[in-house]
Order: sequence, then structure tokens, then C-alpha cells
Amino acid sequence: MSEIFYNISIKATLTTTSPMLLGDGQTGDSYDLKSCIDNQNRFYIPGATLKGSLANLVQRLEDDSEKDELQHLFGQEKQNRIRGSKTFIAGKVRFLDATSTQEISEQIEETITRNSIDPITRTAKEHHLFTQHQIKVGTQFTLELQLERATQVQLEQLLGLLVIWPQQALGRNTNNGQGQFELSDIQTFATKSSELQQWLTESSEALAPTKEVNDLLCNFVQTKDDFVTLALDLVPYSPFFSTDHQDKQRQLANKATEDKLLIRSICQNGIPIILGSSFRGALKAQAKRIFHTLTNSFGDNANQLAEEFLAPIFGDEKQSSKFKVSHFSAQNKRQLEQNFIAVDRFTGAVKNGANYNLQRYEVSSYLGNLEIERSFINQSQYHPQLAILILLLRDLLEGEIKLGAFQAKGFGCIKANIALNQKPITNWQDFCNHWNNSFPDATIPQLEAALQQTNKEVHYD
Repeated sequence: MSEIFYNISIKATLTTTSPMLLGDGQTGDSYDLKSCIDNQNRFYIPGATLKGSLANLVQRLEDDSEKDELQHLFGQEKQNRIRGSKTFIAGKVRFLDATSTQEISEQIEETITRNSIDPITRTAKEHHLFTQHQIKVGTQFTLELQLERATQVQLEQLLGLLVIWPQQALGRNTNNGQGQFELSDIQTFATKSSELQQWLTESSEALAPTKEVNDLLCNFVQTKDDFVTLALDLVPYSPFFSTDHQDKQRQLANKATEDKLLIRSICQNGIPIILGSSFRGALKAQAKRIFHTLTNSFGDNANQLAEEFLAPIFGDEKQSSKFKVSHFSAQNKRQLEQNFIAVDRFTGAVKNGANYNLQRYEVSSYLGNLEIERSFINQSQYHPQLAILILLLRDLLEGEIKLGAFQAKGFGCIKANIALNQKPITNWQDFCNHWNNSFPDATIPQLEAALQQTNKEVHYD
């Protein structure tokens, strides 16, 4: 017979492994996006956010019996066959807000300025500037969840769910590699049924004693394979540079004490990276160019139609993106410095005070992943948009997409090697063959036909 536990408390340490942004729901005139801060000047992750993330993970479990057990803890909808209505049964798990272990400082917070890029001019759009106050990598939070009662089976499955929880991400921009975390020091405190019975009959203490439970097994649960993962190996064939804007702003603020500005590459734990958001932005700009070319569209209305058409891929206010992108980490790096000057457009001479150095890296490649939802591939209604995404992969294979800064100076040219189902692919024809074999209901010819049909249906003012 399964043991029953009471007054359960599970504690752990949650540590961020990529920048995290937990929006507080408020924006100012300058589009200043801030994370949740409590009255003790500490970051916190709302309990509702934590519970919602785990509840979503429960829905992805492969074993229906495990899902039923855990849904009993997290809450579920029940169909009333007589009345023909649905009733929601509340969950048993309570999540406390997870609070950072230290007050907010430069050690755990970074402020990043972002903007939107015009897909045609590849320059920053006007009035599209905003800042994000992100939680840095390595920030620790104290996690605690509570249960009044659970069976040993439920508790062991809950512990197994916590083990695989880092598959999910928390906060905003999770499709761009942000919000990743890990759990450590998981401890379970509870009162066993025999101990509770003894307390009720023999003890004079006001509260039943709880002890750390060390004899529980972790029932590892499996999730459904909801994504098709493409491993991307981005190989630069020209100098590449991605600006560390935070460091640049700090230097500009102290320009009076600086002899020369040193613009550094963005790094994570000392490793140069390409941000997932930068990579996604480059894909979206290229997708718009493809759309405008295929539809021969131009003008303000064309950009709006492109946004609407591409929304199932990249997401918008009404729907989430259908693919996720990780950060890309450099391999075999070698640091270089390159001197630049700005030229006065009128005199043709060196502009006074515009001398700066660029700290960049020569690398063999940048490694990362792109994950596409299987439902996006399997549903024919999305095949026109999927065709655009496939064309983006073609352009990556053929080196037609540029990334990073100084593209006008010849920087940012890259080619991609793609691994689909662990099969390395280096050219478009091999990709088509392997894709068609892997997805017979969404072959390249079928996707092209769907895109051509949609093109005939698009109308412009």
C-alpha cells in the first residue's frame, strides 16, 4: 500500500542559465520593461508563473496515467455528461513566490537597449526603441511548493516532474533562448501518516512535526516529442561582430575618462555568442523580403500584410511563435582588435573624437538549435508559412542571410550546416531529399504549391 504524506514542503534552488525577463506588467513612456521586484528590492518569480509552467509541462507528458495523477495535483477540467458542461477542479499544489537570494545590483541585473530593424534598409526603425531590465545568468532563487496531502506515487511523480522542468523556460522571450534555468538542492519535508497518527494520539505539540524525507524515489516521467530540432552550425566566411551594447553604453557614459572607445563583442561566461533574438530578427527581416519578392508588393500596406502573413511563424500579440531559437556559442575562438575611424562627410578628414577599437573574435563556427513545433508542420493550414521558413533554411545553407553589426563594411556573412534528425546537411538538394523523406505529408513541392496558391489570393490596395 502506498504511503500517504501530509504537510508537504518541497524546497530547491533555482539558478538562471540564460538571461531572464519576468515582466511586471507595467511599461512607461520609454517602453521600459522591468522584471518583478518585491518590497525588499529583490527579484521574484510569481508563484502563478511557476505553477503555470509546470502545469503546461504536465500536459506534454507521454504516459496518460502519469498525467492523470499529476493533473489531480495541478487542477483539471471535468466534463459533466449529464449537464453537458465543464467543471474546473482546483489543484492541490501551492507555489510560493520564488525570491532571489540577494538584493538587486549590477551583479544580478543588466539593462539592455533594443530596437526593431527595418527589413528593407536594415537600419533601426524610428520610435521602436525600448529597454529591458534582465536578470543575469547565475542568479539564484529560493523555490518552495506546498501540499497538504499526497500519496507516495504522486509525490515521486512530482519530484520526477521537477527534474525535467528545466526543459521549459520562464518569463518573456523564451523562444529566443532566454528564461533557461536549472534546479539543485531539491529537498522534501513531510509528515508520514504513521507519524501523524502518533501525534494525534500521543503528542501535546500544537503542530505535527515535519521531517526531511530521504527514502523517496524519483519517478522519471517522459514528455512527448513536440518539436523537430535542427542543429545549426553557423560558419562565418567574413569577419563577424555582435555588439555588447551594455558595455558600450557604460563606456560612453564615462567617455570623459576614456582615451579611446573599445567596442566589445557580446559574450556569455567568456564565450562569444549570437543572441537568439538577433538570429530571429535576421530571419524575420529576410522572411519579409521573401514575401515582398514573391508577391511583388510595396508600400505601407505591403508591410502590414507581411506581418499578418508571417504571424503564425514569428508570433504576434494574438499567437505565439511556432519555433524556438537558442543562443549560438562560438567554437575555437581567437580574440582580435581592429581600429576604426569615422570620416567627416563634409571635410573628408578624420572626424574629431571618432577613433575607436573593435574587439572581435575569429571563430570556426557558432553552434545552436532551432526547434519547430510538430503541429506547425503537420497542419496543412500553416503550409504557406512553413514554406517561408524552409526558404529561410535554404538561404542559411547558401549564405544569403547576414548577421550582426557592420554589415555595410562586409561583416556578418555566414553559411549554415544543418543537422536534421542527426543527419548532417550542407546543401539545399540534400536538405530537400531528407525533409521529404522525414515529412511525407509536408514535402517541399507541397509547401511550394501551398505558397503559390496563397500568393494568388493576396490582394493589395
